[in-house]
Amino acid sequence: MLIQKIDAVPPPAAQAPAGHVVSERARDHAPAAPAPEPAPEVLGSAVARANRAMAALSASVQFVVDPKTGTTVVRIIDTASNEVLRQVPAQEMLEIAQAIDRVQGLLLHTRV
Repeated sequence: MLIQKIDAVPPPAAQAPAGHVVSERARDHAPAAPAPEPAPEVLGSAVARANRAMAALSASVQFVVDPKTGTTVVRIIDTASNEVLRQVPAQEMLEIAQAIDRVQGLLLHTRV
């Protein structure tokens, strides 16, 4: 997941090969190079700031980084009962991702 400042400067548009004309609209929609993954400390700090901002608004949204998979999880919480109403990705998907990681680890260990 990419977390950037809202006022961050967008990357420059892609250049067309020599002799090709690119419309302004196409140049504005050119795919950007993928950004590097943020460090865990930066991601944790951003998640904490987002949670504080949502708490100040009395919103029932919680951002968490799953410690087992490193996946960012968004939860909609009922503030009255503190019950999780919706979670993206679902808990089952996090468990499937963790199981796949374990299976991959077993395959690598048996082949080496």
